[in-house]
Order: sequence, then C-alpha cells, then structure tokens
Amino acid sequence: MHCQEELTGPVTLQLQSGVHLGSYSLGAFPGLSASSSLTITSATGNAADVVLVGDTSVQGTQRSIFKLNQTPHIAFQNLTLRRYLLNGSATGSFNTAHIEGVGTDFLQVNQCIFQDSVVQAFVTRDNFGLLLSNSSNAVISNNTFRGFYTSIFWNSLGQPMSLNQVINNNFEGYLDALNTSDQSGMLVAGNVFGNQRPNGNAALWLMDVSSAEIHSNRFNGEIFNPQIRLNNANDSLSQPTRIYNNAINVSFNPTSTFGLGSPILVEGYADTSSINPDSKDGVILAFNTVRVRCTGMSSAGGLNYGLIHLTDNRFMSGGASPFISLVLRNNNLYAEAASGLTLPNGWAALVFESDSVAYYSSSDFQNLFMRPALGQTSLPTLVGMSNPLLTFSTLATWRPVYNKDSNSVSINPLFATPALAIPGASAFDNLGQPYGGIGSDLTGTARNSVSPDMGAYEFTPAPNDIGVVQWVSPGSGCGLGGALTVSVRVSNFGSVAQSNFGLGYSIAGGPVVTGSFSGTLNPGDTALFTFPGTVRPIIHGSVGHRQVRSLIPLELARSLTPPV
Repeated sequence: MHCQEELTGPVTLQLQSGVHLGSYSLGAFPGLSASSSLTITSATGNAADVVLVGDTSVQGTQRSIFKLNQTPHIAFQNLTLRRYLLNGSATGSFNTAHIEGVGTDFLQVNQCIFQDSVVQAFVTRDNFGLLLSNSSNAVISNNTFRGFYTSIFWNSLGQPMSLNQVINNNFEGYLDALNTSDQSGMLVAGNVFGNQRPNGNAALWLMDVSSAEIHSNRFNGEIFNPQIRLNNANDSLSQPTRIYNNAINVSFNPTSTFGLGSPILVEGYADTSSINPDSKDGVILAFNTVRVRCTGMSSAGGLNYGLIHLTDNRFMSGGASPFISLVLRNNNLYAEAASGLTLPNGWAALVFESDSVAYYSSSDFQNLFMRPALGQTSLPTLVGMSNPLLTFSTLATWRPVYNKDSNSVSINPLFATPALAIPGASAFDNLGQPYGGIGSDLTGTARNSVSPDMGAYEFTPAPNDIGVVQWVSPGSGCGLGGALTVSVRVSNFGSVAQSNFGLGYSIAGGPVVTGSFSGTLNPGDTALFTFPGTVRPIIHGSVGHRQVRSLIPLELARSLTPPV
C-alpha cells in the first residue's frame, strides 16, 4: 500500500465483506496527524464480516498481515485477523504478527478479533497478535485475542514509551497475554484473562516501568504462571505503580512442571552502583482479590508460593530494601485445597523474599486466609520470609515481629460461588480503610467512603442467610450402634439475627426429617443443632464377621466452608 499525495484530512478505508489474503506494508504516509488520520475498518462495522489472512502456506518465513514503519495516527477497527486460511497446526519455527509496528505513535486498535492458528496445542513458534516497538500514546481496546504465544508484545528499541493503554480486551489460550517493557504511565485496565497455557512467563508481565496503573482486570481458569508480574517499577519521580481492584479467581496444580505461578509477583530492582544506576521501586497493591484453589500436592521445600509474592533483586550496598515505597492495603487473599487435599507447606498468603522487604513495607487492613482442610490440626502459613526462612501461621505471631498488619484479619469471606469471588459473610463487611483515592470497585460500584470492603468487590451481606456448614454426627465405620442422633453446625451469614427457624435433612432421597432451632443466632455466629429422634445406619458390607455401618451424608441446605 503506497500513498504519494499528502493527506489533508481524515481518511477511512472500508474493506468489503469476505476473506482477504495477503500482507501489507505501510510506511510514513505524508501528512498523517491527529487531524489527518487513517482508519482501516470493516464496511459493515462487524469484525466477523472481514477476515484478513496473512500467510496461507504451511511453512514460511516471518510475515505479518500489516507491517507498519513510522506510521502514526492509524486505526484498525472491526476486523478479524487470522494467521492461516485454515485453522490448522503449522510446522517449522518462524515469527509472525498480525500487526507489527515500529514508531506507530497514536495507534488505535479497537473491536478486532485476533485469531492464531493454534489455540490449545503449542508448537515452536513466536506468534504475536500485536508486535509493537517505540510506540507511545496508543490505545488497544475492546479486542479479542485467541491462542497466541504472546498476544501483545510491546518493547522498546532504545526509546522509552509513554501513555499507552490496553483496556477492556479479552485474552484466551495464550502463553503470555501482555508482555511489555520500558513504559511510563501505562494503563492496563478492564481486561479479562483466561485459558492460560503452560510454558509461558505470565499473563500480564510489565518490566522496567514507571507510574503504571493496573486495575480492574479479571483472571480466571487454571493457571501455570504468575497472573500479574511486575519487574523494576522505577519510582524516581515519586509516582509509584498501582495495582488495584484486580480479581484473580483461579486454580493451580503445584505438581505441574511449569513453574511456581504466584498469582501476583512483584520483583524489586535497584542498583546503587555508578556503572549501572537504577532507582528504587515504588509499588502500591490495594483492593485486590486473590482466590486460589489448589488441585495437587507439592513436595517442594522452603517457602515458594505466595498469593502476593514480593522478591528482592537488589544490587546495593547494605541491607536496604529495593523499594522506596511498598504499600499493601485492603487486599483479600484466600486459598483452599481441593477435596481430600491440604495446602502445600510452601504456600502462604503473603511472602516476602527477604526480611528487608518486609521491614520497609507498609502492610495493613488486609484479609489473609489460608483455609485449613477438614480435620487438619496444623494451621497453614499466613505470612512468611524466604531468607531467612520464617513462617507465621497466625496474625498474632506475625504482628509483633515486624510491626505489620495491626488491623488485618483472617476471616473466611464465604465467596458467593466458585466462579464469582464476591464475599458473603457479614463478619467480613466494611473492614477496610479508604486508601489512594480508590473510590469504586472492580465493577464501578462506589465504595463505602468510611469503611470500604477489602478486595476487588464492594458488597452488602444478605439480611437473611442461614446455612449448614459442618456435619458433626454420626460418622461412619464399625460399631456405630443401632440408633444414632444427627447433629450439624449452622451459621448465620446474614446481617440480621435469626430466631426459631427450621432445618431439615434427608437420607438417600428419603423423606425429609425436620427440626426447629428455638434460640437466636446472631450475625456471624455458629451453633450446634441436634435433630429430634434417631436414624439407623445403613449396612454397606462386612469386614470379617462384623458389619460396616455408615450414614449416607445429609443433603445439606447450603454447601459452605467451615466457619472461622
């Protein structure tokens, strides 16, 4: 595509519906400016109607659909960009990018679909949706990226970049969704990340940045690597990078061979040498929800996994922290193990790589809850240090050693559903502290201006919410006897007291047996309740000459985690 005449006003190139094959190179158009921009879009306004395919061969060399060189003020809208004509697997090792740009300031990519040829499987290729260098003031918004090695790779060729935005996009089937470096004032907000694949680095990886804003992003599904990874957040201008209102609701199997995968990993870098000076870092972590379900066991030693994991990579004299400011406020950190498992010994809600990072941090008004398994006698670690190795299983033991988290709690927030990490426990309501001018939550709901909720979601407990949280008796095994009482623990999760309410159970789909709780159960309280009458155990078989008796579990009114 070539342009000989200077642009004197905005130009829109409308592509007709259909599949278009080929690659296009765009250079420095004469006259491109804010008032004389170029927009390439679908004529119908529907991305599905215009499909651009850059390379139709099974094997090939590096080839991009659009290759931009010093082409500012260009916009791509409502297009589908696909790696291959057929959605098959390729062979060979080569690079490709749907849009590749160098010096593309003020680039806009909006409402496009980026589709790689391989979504689930991985082959040895470096495939990118967007491959950008030396580009500032760009806005990448409302797009869908499916199946890339790196959906957006954004780096610097010796030139720092500023004020770029990645907002409201959907990333799925990636190794790395966004990998970027040398950014100042970057905004990453409102994106959804899911279906991560093994062998990557991080869903969101920012390196050598300053004054970045990372907020209101959602991370879902099984993970293999960190979801938010931040390296070297330079704070030479006293404008820390802020990570807030993010919801990470994921599962992780620590037996996997693909790395540790701490959900939020912040790596502090500083160098006081005159040869390679690097200013100290500034990071604020506030109002984030991290909820991880552990689906396997790990034999790894030491303290190797923090829901928020803070490392110390300093090249400095003395023991000072690489952070000039490191603030943790109003985060809701929760982990549980799948049924039949316990959380690995190397896990903690909050991990400091060194005691210097812990000493120089400011941590308070947080919820740190590592849910123990049923019957587990030893408490999981809440907070720990890797060097020296120190672990704390309660806030009471952690607070006096480092003088942190004096207003933090360890409460089961009782999330609404496995897919939605909105708390429901009345005891968890309004425990936060206003901080950083963050006046709304992930959804845009206004926060309580006096006592906001911890985590990404501001919530209001239901007034009437009662549920059975634990089966107490009878158990199962030999010698249970012929007539057994049924006892359960019931909790009030609502915001008002409850009195004289009924409960019921059934065995194996049989008739419902009812009882009435005659006392008063205040919000947040738990009580033991025994149903009237008795039940007879069911004979499942025999061991030797003795019958094995057990009771089929009750069909409980609500399946909830044990009370705190």
